[in-house]
Amino acid sequence: MQTIAVAIQVWNEEELLPLAIKQLYDLPIDIVGVYDGGCTDNSMEVASKYLRNLKCNHYIKQIEQPHDEYFLNHYLEPHTFNMWHEDLKQYDWILHLDVDEIYSPAFKLFLNQLRLQESTQFNCCYFQRLQMVGSPSKYVWRCFENDPECPVPNNPYHVI
Repeated sequence: MQTIAVAIQVWNEEELLPLAIKQLYDLPIDIVGVYDGGCTDNSMEVASKYLRNLKCNHYIKQIEQPHDEYFLNHYLEPHTFNMWHEDLKQYDWILHLDVDEIYSPAFKLFLNQLRLQESTQFNCCYFQRLQMVGSPSKYVWRCFENDPECPVPNNPYHVI
C-alpha cells in the first residue's frame, strides 16, 4: 500500500483555505503539512480550525522563504523540495495542494487506486485542475513520488 502526504504552501489565503482543506477530508491521505510563508492575515488560525477535522495527522510549520520570493520560486526548487522531503520523507507520495484548486472526482478516484498499489510504473500524476480563482483549468502535475534523487517528474500518469 502506498502512503500519501499533502504539502500546502500558504500566504494570506484565509478565504480559500476552508474549501481547500475540506476537500481533503475524504481523500486517502496519511498526513497534511501546512507551510506558512509569512502570512499576515488569519490564514494559520483558519488552517488550524479546519485541520482539526481531518482523519489523519497534520502540522503547521513556519518557513523561512519570504513572501517576496513566494511566487518567484517554483515549489520544486531545491530548498522547498528538500524542506518537504525532510518533513515527509517516510511517505511514498507527496501531493502539492495549491489553495485555489479544486480536485475532480477523477483525481480522488486515482488517489484511492494509487493507495492500494504495491508499486507504480510512473513517478508523477498530471490532472486537470479546476481553478477557484486565477487562470482557467488546465493540466498540471501535483502528485509526485517522494524521491529526493529525482525531484523533477518523468513518465507521467495522466488522470482525465
